[in-house]
Amino acid sequence: MEIKIKTISQPMKIHTLINGTLISSRGYSIFKSEDLGKSWILTGTLPVSTQKYFLSKSRAISRALRIGIHQIKQIHNGKILIYCDNNVFLSDFSFSSFKQINLNSKFFQILDYSVCVTPKFTYFGEYIPNLYKNKVNIFRTQDGENWDIIYSFPKKSIRHIHLLQYDPFSQKIWFSTGDADSECLFGYANFDFSEVEILGKNNQDLRSLELLFTHEKIFWGTDNPDGQNWLISFDRNSHTIQKITQFNGPIYNLKRVSTGYIILTANEGGISEWDNRAHLWYTPDIQKLLWEECISYEKDWMPFIFGYGRLTYGANIDNSIFLNGFALKNIDARSILISFEKMVKI
Repeated sequence: MEIKIKTISQPMKIHTLINGTLISSRGYSIFKSEDLGKSWILTGTLPVSTQKYFLSKSRAISRALRIGIHQIKQIHNGKILIYCDNNVFLSDFSFSSFKQINLNSKFFQILDYSVCVTPKFTYFGEYIPNLYKNKVNIFRTQDGENWDIIYSFPKKSIRHIHLLQYDPFSQKIWFSTGDADSECLFGYANFDFSEVEILGKNNQDLRSLELLFTHEKIFWGTDNPDGQNWLISFDRNSHTIQKITQFNGPIYNLKRVSTGYIILTANEGGISEWDNRAHLWYTPDIQKLLWEECISYEKDWMPFIFGYGRLTYGANIDNSIFLNGFALKNIDARSILISFEKMVKI
């Protein structure tokens, strides 16, 4: 496999692809690109305080305070949710106006699958510090404006929710929680969470940030900062769990691309990490033991203040993907375009 890497010139984070248009942010401003990142147009800025707006101009301050836009996700009827700091805004594709939404949740970070979009509803799972292990809520909306608590994990059961993800094959919503062994739950529910099935618990192998669904199996990478991380599969018929292969750090993303599959591992300084780098791995067959390391970037400095070193997924176009660098040397707050091309033997 041959890969080509291109760095996007402007510092920004690419969030998603909507109707062929790339959507990115810098600070509290939102940009669009119609030409795969060659040029960008400012389309809107969130109505935050003047103080926050100017603080976000400093990369060091925004990293230390974890401020700025965390996630932009399209939901139903052309509406788009924007998560920043402890706020949620609702807009449309024009990003010309924003309505602040009251979720009544004190989240401190939004993970890729904190928000789950299904054909009818959108769900939000709380990722909160929760030092005293109070109950953890799942919210549901149909219009993006009105949210109700549809389910709560009881007090003293978990710390927070790592993912809510819609399975198009079973039409169920899968969840994974953490952080400690006793707080790890893995299972699924129906749309109104009247039926909740726990398939496993009390094990770091069940702690995940993203699932990949097929007809026969469900795959995930573990998010274990203090132990060995694995790519794991769950057989839908036999309910057996199989460890496939080891990886060097917590697995943040597991994606299907046009020619195969990719895994993104982070640098969190854990005891099982092989180096101080964030990596991109590739394989043409997800069930094979061998994965090819495509690229890696070194963590910059002071992870507890300025964040862990991460490559995060942005968007997928044909045989290319956009990734975002965070707290990594040379590409912090920048995006890269990676093209995967099959090598042709002559």
